[in-house]
Amino acid sequence: MKWDMERLLQPLWQGNEVYRESFMPVRAPEEALQVPLLYQPETVTELWNAEMTTRYEPERDYRIQDGQLFIPAGSRIVGMTPDTYYPSHFEPGGCFWRRGGGYLKFSEGNYFHRYQYVVSYTHAGTWQGPVPQGQLASLPRLAGKLRDGRPVKVLFYGDSITTGANSSAVTGIAPYQPDWCQMVMAGLSARWPKAALSSVNTAVGGTVSAWGLEEVQHRAAAHRPDLAVIAFGMNDGSMGVSPEAYRDHIAGMMEAISAAQPEAEFVLVSTTVPNREALLTNDRPRHPETDEPGLEERGFYGTHDELLPALRQLCGPGAVLADMTGMHHGLLTRKTFRDMTGNNVNHPNDFLARVYAQTILAVLEDA
Repeated sequence: MKWDMERLLQPLWQGNEVYRESFMPVRAPEEALQVPLLYQPETVTELWNAEMTTRYEPERDYRIQDGQLFIPAGSRIVGMTPDTYYPSHFEPGGCFWRRGGGYLKFSEGNYFHRYQYVVSYTHAGTWQGPVPQGQLASLPRLAGKLRDGRPVKVLFYGDSITTGANSSAVTGIAPYQPDWCQMVMAGLSARWPKAALSSVNTAVGGTVSAWGLEEVQHRAAAHRPDLAVIAFGMNDGSMGVSPEAYRDHIAGMMEAISAAQPEAEFVLVSTTVPNREALLTNDRPRHPETDEPGLEERGFYGTHDELLPALRQLCGPGAVLADMTGMHHGLLTRKTFRDMTGNNVNHPNDFLARVYAQTILAVLEDA
């Protein structure tokens, strides 16, 4: 094991140390690069490649300059070259069309993980993004079971992000960090050691909330969970599903689960957002003469931001919101999308998966 679960789950919005924040340089080896981090670093305590096989040396490979992490020319920290990240030619299955023209590198599995790095550092900054608030009081049945040490069954239900897509443990690469659902369970177990916790994950990649409603009886309600963590939205947003339809789908899931388990309570997880550069077409090269007008505007980024207020409408006693949409936007004010992605289109890497777990665990705290 090459990570510390307690430190992985330390909220990034608290304290003065960041543990293994990820980044992915895109540069030519002979070029220097400044890397934006969540905070201005004071002292770098460690810097590794994401696989934790090479530890890099200050001055030789990096230094702090003008309040940023600076990668000098000739550093061993290379990342991905621009012509690899933005291919000049179509690569079947290996790129998407890019907004504005050309192509954008894409890959599932652990491809991007092998080009990323992690840095731990101290800072004196203050988090400027949203801060999740404890809402355990709105889940009184769950709170009582946790405090009394009674059995608690947690259901995770959603799309590919909920399956753990691109987490290093799922793709079989060091440091084998668990997916965010497993980290949520680890965090709950650490806080409530007497509780008899169990979980089931019935998420399926590529699905939307309409599918979730169609499959709710045998994939969710049949498990009779005490807590249902519902996390659809990434694919809904890209398909342009309306907020009203999305809300009704999620509400239908909640009703079906509650009918099977009247004591069930809910965490509704809003989606992170996809890469704004990625367009939906990756099945053929761009043809400037025959491609229909407007096709270049059909991106992965769709109604994602509109789905957040739809989820808010469903919250109240017995149902709380984990706002990953706002959290991701907060991260993106300081970092690039590629720093936190597992496939460069719509999946989180290990770092962003940790933020999922941190946010949900914060919501499941007392106010």
